Amino acid sequence: MNARDSLELLGTLGIPPDGQTALRISVGLDGLLSRFADETLPYLDSGGCEIRFIEAAYGRGKSHVLRTIEATALRNGCATAYIDCHSRSKPFAAFDETYRQLVRSFRTAPGEDGQTPRLGIGFLLANALENAPHETRRLRMSGIEGDQWLCREFRNLVLAYARTQSRAGTIHGVKEELHDLLVGRPPVGLRLSELAKRNPDLPRPLGRLGKRNAGAWLRSACSLPKSIGCRGLVVLFDETEQSLSLEGLGFRARMIHFANLRNLADYVAIGGLHGCAIYYAVVEDFLPMARRELAALAQRIERLGLQYEGQDLPNPRAIWMSLDELTDPGPGKCAFYERLLDRLLDLASEAGVCTEDIIVARSLFATKAKDYAERIDPGAVRQYVKEVMSLLK
Repeated sequence: MNARDSLELLGTLGIPPDGQTALRISVGLDGLLSRFADETLPYLDSGGCEIRFIEAAYGRGKSHVLRTIEATALRNGCATAYIDCHSRSKPFAAFDETYRQLVRSFRTAPGEDGQTPRLGIGFLLANALENAPHETRRLRMSGIEGDQWLCREFRNLVLAYARTQSRAGTIHGVKEELHDLLVGRPPVGLRLSELAKRNPDLPRPLGRLGKRNAGAWLRSACSLPKSIGCRGLVVLFDETEQSLSLEGLGFRARMIHFANLRNLADYVAIGGLHGCAIYYAVVEDFLPMARRELAALAQRIERLGLQYEGQDLPNPRAIWMSLDELTDPGPGKCAFYERLLDRLLDLASEAGVCTEDIIVARSLFATKAKDYAERIDPGAVRQYVKEVMSLLK
């Protein structure tokens, strides 16, 4: 996205429209991003997995943080999956739905032509296999065949789909049918036995996503990018709105939501994902709700209350993290807004805003830094960005 478009959207929404813009205007996240690049990425390289919950008030900037992590991951050779969990999207209502949202959100870094690759597991496989040199493709296909991190039915489906990508003589419709099976939405009436009969050279057994195998398929999908040459996969769940609406769900629906999250945390704890990091953004009421509804989840993610001189000790490497402790300087300091203003005005300059308007904006908003730092409204940062960019767009 070019600087002009970013400026327009920031002035309208106050939220970075993409990861690169988020990274460019970020303030106070240097420590978080350094730890991610220097510790998490090498851990994914070695096949490790982790899950982190990032908690903050609504409007505090969780989406911004997730976008900066996503951009850093893409720059460093990881695949990502950014899942925006709005009120109509409940990825943990069932693991089969978690799987569907994950595989249609796969993304890799832009290619040499600078074009952003399209989303989804089909394009992920095409990028890693179809567009790769012959020897690289052969080695990656061989790696998938022997990869024990992928359950057999899912692995065979990936291999079958990958083979159709390079076959000129593939029977019409087979590639589409295999893709529909991969994304968990096969056509009504599709029978695997007939598909195998029409294409006897396909690996067997093939499978389809269901309630019973959804956990195994989810773990396999999380491990797939590592199998095809990426450094790993970084999954980002932005569930701000959904968390706010959890109270509105029925008791059983909330219990299923929390139980599936507990199971996911358990998969990670035993190293059940290969080269995968999961970041999950939630609002402040999430943990109290988990304590009340499913203590087993709260016990897995809650931190010990260690204090020094009456203050909670920060722990930026814990499974449960507060956004405030990850940000230095934080939005309660003038320096935060002063640095943010510098970054916003640099973007405005690149977007072609005249020097005179930039000087006026600097003079006006530099004096507002103290006022914004003293505000208790968690949405103050978003409002500050909107005000600055609205003046300049």
